Amino acid sequence: MSHSLRHPYIPRSTTEAFFCNSYPGYRLTTYSGDVSCQRLTLTLEPSGLCKCPNCGNICKPHATLYRNIRCAPCQGYPYVYLRLPVRQVRCSCGCRRMEVIRWLDSHSRISNKLIALVQADLREGDTVKTVSQRYHLDWQTVKAVDKLQLDHCFGEIELCNVKHLIMDEFAIQKGHKYATIVMDAETHRALWVCKGKAGADVKAFFELLKEKKLADKIRSVSMDMNACFPSLVRQYCPNATVLYDLFHVLQMFTRNVLVPAKKHCQDAVLKRLDTLNTPPKPAKKKGEDTTPKEPVVIPRDILEQHAQERKRLTEQKELLTSCQWVLVRSFNDLDNDDTEKLQKLRDNNQLLADLYPIADLLRNLWAEKNRCEALQQIRHLMGLCWAIARTHGFKPAHDFGDMLQRRLDGIINCGRYGYGSGPLEGSNNAIKVLKRTAYGFLDFDYFRLKILARLPGRGYARSTLLYGRLNRSLAVTKAGLFECCFHTNPR
Repeated sequence: MSHSLRHPYIPRSTTEAFFCNSYPGYRLTTYSGDVSCQRLTLTLEPSGLCKCPNCGNICKPHATLYRNIRCAPCQGYPYVYLRLPVRQVRCSCGCRRMEVIRWLDSHSRISNKLIALVQADLREGDTVKTVSQRYHLDWQTVKAVDKLQLDHCFGEIELCNVKHLIMDEFAIQKGHKYATIVMDAETHRALWVCKGKAGADVKAFFELLKEKKLADKIRSVSMDMNACFPSLVRQYCPNATVLYDLFHVLQMFTRNVLVPAKKHCQDAVLKRLDTLNTPPKPAKKKGEDTTPKEPVVIPRDILEQHAQERKRLTEQKELLTSCQWVLVRSFNDLDNDDTEKLQKLRDNNQLLADLYPIADLLRNLWAEKNRCEALQQIRHLMGLCWAIARTHGFKPAHDFGDMLQRRLDGIINCGRYGYGSGPLEGSNNAIKVLKRTAYGFLDFDYFRLKILARLPGRGYARSTLLYGRLNRSLAVTKAGLFECCFHTNPR
């Protein structure tokens, strides 16, 4: 080397000063550019003495290994390679390692400057595929770099000010593969995502609350009818109140009560139609001759009555198709056609007419803020379900009333707190869009971090995604944050 390593290296030109700032500890010796391949190769050499990465003392290098590193595009060259020697240290303290290069992450084949550019583009909303094509990098390399910055920004969960939670599951694969997400009900920020929906899978979140001594601060937890969630809340959060969401209760009422009621009415209509379509047979007396006789002649007026009845039953059968959506919706949300359809359904089917008020009673129950009034309303609602079951012999209505009785504590407090799983149900749509855009995620931990970044809460724009404080010159590496030196706009 032309320069003695025993004295500090002083740059002799602006170009050398730039390379010294860009690659601390190294200086440029030679470079070569190939315009046809759009490739620029920079050869670097150490500009200082070798230091032990363990104790920091100056020591002699034991061996030297030459490495080729990809760097950020420079001077119109998209492919920029650095060829530099990396020295192995054998110190008196017992350290046997390669020297630490500040601008190059451990075992990385791309420089921190290129990492900063890739992460900045990903923060602005570009996809992994787009960035990998822009910088001519492998897709897995860009994904690993993105995962580093996501873990830096969202790996630690801030739970200090959380008092009200929302829990729900969402599908991640076909075949009933689910994941569970926990959201702050006040800020709508995603706090926790885990694979599975069983109690053993969600238990880790409550263990984290207990470890940080925040379990006693939780006041309410909104959820669906999952059996394991309420038991975990009662076990770890003694001051929390379980709240059942109106959407899931109406969904259960539609699926378990209105759909069987519709099937019950359809069976009655079909049975009556079969009776009208089957011609009557003459009654045979005992010992009478069994030889075939002429068919029974039906009077004309009776045939006309049967035709009118058949037409009415056919219209009624068509009217019952998808009638559960008209019965469960609020009357104010119905248009003129739906209102007319609802009136016909109630006139022709007494069971559906008796079940229709239950949906509105459920909405009023969830809007009631007084606990005593809510208790009276749910008792009236349970009595109505049991009365319908006795009158029509309709067991699903009785089962729905029993469900309300079992979930009574989690229902009568919903109006007092005013929280539900509505924000989380809307966020599930954003999660599905994220999954479809990426054509699925094989790495669930990466998918989890993407969800946390996609749901930052109120007051955060999508372009910032909570890590907008990172500028384009900052690179998130395994060793931490690194400030890169760009002489011009890095873009």
